[in-house]
Amino acid sequence: MSLSSAAEHLGTRLRSCRHVRILAHDDADGIAAAAILCLALERAGIGFHVSLRDRIVPGTITAEEDLLLCDLGASYPELPEETMVVDHHTPHFTGAWHVNPRLEGDDGENGCSSAGAAYLVAQELGDNGDLAGLAITGMIGDRQSCTGVNRDICSEGMAAGTITPHRGLRLAGRDLSEQLLLAVDPCIERISGDEDGVRAFLAGCTGEEEELGCLVSRLVLEMADTAPADALLAIYGDRFELGRETVHDAHTFAAMLEACGKSGKGGLGLALALRSSPGKAEAWEITRQYRLSVINTVRSATLIAEMPAIYEIEGAHLTGAVADALAYSRVHTAPVVVLARDGEAYAVSARTPAGVGADCAALMEESARAAGGSGGGHAGRAGAYVPAGQMDLFRNSLLGAIRA
Repeated sequence: MSLSSAAEHLGTRLRSCRHVRILAHDDADGIAAAAILCLALERAGIGFHVSLRDRIVPGTITAEEDLLLCDLGASYPELPEETMVVDHHTPHFTGAWHVNPRLEGDDGENGCSSAGAAYLVAQELGDNGDLAGLAITGMIGDRQSCTGVNRDICSEGMAAGTITPHRGLRLAGRDLSEQLLLAVDPCIERISGDEDGVRAFLAGCTGEEEELGCLVSRLVLEMADTAPADALLAIYGDRFELGRETVHDAHTFAAMLEACGKSGKGGLGLALALRSSPGKAEAWEITRQYRLSVINTVRSATLIAEMPAIYEIEGAHLTGAVADALAYSRVHTAPVVVLARDGEAYAVSARTPAGVGADCAALMEESARAAGGSGGGHAGRAGAYVPAGQMDLFRNSLLGAIRA
C-alpha cells in the first residue's frame, strides 16, 4: 500500500465517524498535525475533541471510542487494533488504521512529518490544500528537510499561493535582535541569551538585505571555534512565508507551537494553529521565556558521563530542546543524552549529532525496556521514560548498546 492509499483508507474510516477523540503529541509537529485534522474534520461536519500529551500509556487506551493518535502511537504494538494512528516514528503498531511514511517505504526521518501525513489524510476528507502551511510548520518543528513528501506538499502550497519560499536567516524571532537573542538551534556562544552580546555583535552590521552577507559571515566566524559544520550551514537557507496562518514566518510559528506545548500551554498553541489569533502576544511571550530557559539550562547542564555525553538538567519539559541545542551546537563523536527527574521517573532525550552513526530510536527503546520503561522515536531524535530507581540499569544498558 502506498502512503496516499493508506491516507485514503483512513479517510474512509473517518468519514464514517460521528465524533473523533484526538490525542496529539505536545510538540510543534504534533500540534500542527492535530490542527490539520481538526480543521479537516470540522469542514467535513465530523465532531471532535482534542487533547495534547507528552506521551501516552498504552494500557489506558481502549477500543470503546473512535480514537485518533497524532505524532503518537507508532511505537506501541499493544494498542487496540481499531486505534487510528497518524505518525512518522519507527512503527511497531500493526493496526489497519495506521498512516506512517515508514510503513510505505517513504522517508519518515527527514522527508515526512506527522503533520505531513495528517495533511494527506485531510486531503481525503475534502479540499484542504490551504493547510499545507501547517504541514511545513511540522516539518520545521521536527528538523526535517524539504524533500520527499514534504517537498510535494510545499509545491502544492506554492502553487496555491499559501506558501512563499525565500532565503534568509533560519532563526525564530520577530526581528533580528530577537532571532539572535533566542537562538537555540544552534545555540550561539556569547550571543544566545545575552542582550549585551547581541548589541555588540550587531554594531558591525545592520541586518538590511545588502548587509545580510556580512552578518552571516560574522556569525560563522563567531561560531567556528566551537560549532560543527552543520550548525554553521543551518543558520542561513530556505525560509517559508505562510499566507494563511496566524504567524506568517514558518520558523517562528514552529518555535511558538513547540514552546506553548512544552510550557503547559498547548491549548494556546493549538488555537494559533487553528487560526485564532487573539492569544498571539501571550504565545510569543511564552516562546521568549521558554527559549531563554533552554539557553540557561544548556549552560548549567551537568555532564555526568562523557562517552556518550550524558547531561542531567532541571526541568523534564526541557530535555528535548536542550538535547537539540547540545547535540547540534557542539562537536560530538557519540550520541548526546539529556535526562531530568520527573516525579518517580526520569524523562530522557537522545540525539545523534551529524556524522555519528548511532540509531537513537533503537538505543532508547532497548535501554528503556531493559530498565522497565518505554522509549522510541527517530534514528536521530528519540526519547524515553524510565523509573527513577532503574536509572543505573538504564545507563549501563545504554553504554553497552553503544559500545557493542
